[in-house]
Amino acid sequence: MATAKANACFTLTIGTGDDAVEYRIHEGDTVTDLAYRRGQDDYTVSGTVRVINASVQQSNYQQTCPPESYFHRLATINSVIIDCSEKYDADLVTVTISEITGVGSVTEGGDDGDGGDEDASITVGPGVPYQSLDTIINGVDAGSTIKLEPGTYTPNLTISKAMKIIGQEGVTLTGSISIDAGDGALVTLQDLAIAPATVAAASAAVDVKSGDLEMTGSTINTKTSGEEACGIRKDSVASGKKSTITLTDCAISINEDGTGSGFAYPIALGRFDTSASIGTYDMEDCDLTLTNCTITGNVAAGQTYGIYSASRGIVNINIDDCTMSAWAAVYMNRNGQTETNGNFQSSFAGGSITVNNSTLTGIQNYAASGSVESDVNDFAPLVVQNSQNTKIAVTNSTVAAKNSPTTEDKTFAPMHLVSISATKGVTLDVSNCTLTIENPVVAKAIIADTDTQVNLSDNTFTAVDAAGKPIESECVLY
Repeated sequence: MATAKANACFTLTIGTGDDAVEYRIHEGDTVTDLAYRRGQDDYTVSGTVRVINASVQQSNYQQTCPPESYFHRLATINSVIIDCSEKYDADLVTVTISEITGVGSVTEGGDDGDGGDEDASITVGPGVPYQSLDTIINGVDAGSTIKLEPGTYTPNLTISKAMKIIGQEGVTLTGSISIDAGDGALVTLQDLAIAPATVAAASAAVDVKSGDLEMTGSTINTKTSGEEACGIRKDSVASGKKSTITLTDCAISINEDGTGSGFAYPIALGRFDTSASIGTYDMEDCDLTLTNCTITGNVAAGQTYGIYSASRGIVNINIDDCTMSAWAAVYMNRNGQTETNGNFQSSFAGGSITVNNSTLTGIQNYAASGSVESDVNDFAPLVVQNSQNTKIAVTNSTVAAKNSPTTEDKTFAPMHLVSISATKGVTLDVSNCTLTIENPVVAKAIIADTDTQVNLSDNTFTAVDAAGKPIESECVLY
């Protein structure tokens, strides 16, 4: 009789009486030479199979799993999903336990002795016949790796534990991804094309509710159907612990075809809050790092921000070797730092925006009523509002602002290069940068509150026309 782990999730008995052989099978175990009978037909799975997930249903087969096992409860097992390819690819089969007539051997997954293969790697394909990808993801142990074969995967995914999801070339996910993995749990998304047809209002293609996100070599391309629709969002419906979001070699595009709604964000940290009531959309600290990424927010309808930070916690945004284009490439409006009487909340002080070796482009390409003399809603590729003690540093980068009204009216939000307003204790350092403003309709390319400490060094500032040709202008840098 086979020796089993103490916390095997179910017992499989083949034969009767003295000829009976008992197998204790846990998630992640490897089974060889599985034979089963379905109806009048006998089937044999040649080679090696891997137990991916057991379905919990009412059955005559009952096994009490200790608390440390996968099910964490009394489990009644009716069937098991197995990968019946030697390469562990897309061929998945559901086998009911009562159908199994023979097993060659069972090899325990992992070697940690605690009932699970924490580094299990499972490869699946888009044509999962009996379970959705979401079910498989939720069936593996924390720390597992899911490898996706080329194809299109349609379900919405909920990730509730640390894991890696790695796609081969040609993998497309058309559903949204919700990450609620718990404080400090890392979720890695690698080489995925995430392309929901649309993202609804106040939702995201990738929504990080808890845990950390590391995304590499991946794309998000979608359009929006309502305000506050996002590519990636660190959600702030309820307070949570600090999250770290790291994007490397990624491209995120919102409303690329120009048909989506305004107030859309490729990346959002927190949610827009017009009430200024403390506690409504509180969010703990968040670190966002982008390396070699392209972030695009189509501004045909305006009000699209590449990175929008509305968090009331301490947010550190680090941008290196990236290209970003939207109405505001980076917009920090921490509205919740002030009460309705305008007093800053000291508990929300701090944060930073660091840009290096990157290109930030702010585009205002629609006309509306208003005057250039108005200070209302001045905008720029880099905007910081309603924030305190925030450090901003831009080095070795290109910052461009494009004013392109479609009529003779001047835009209601004339573009600067940097706009800092309603702030306290902000520092701005800009060095070794190429700074360009197209069709300037403002007196200064950089505007800041009186207590902002501004340090400019070794920069090149040019005013140009729509064709990019230098022009004479009364607009000065600062």
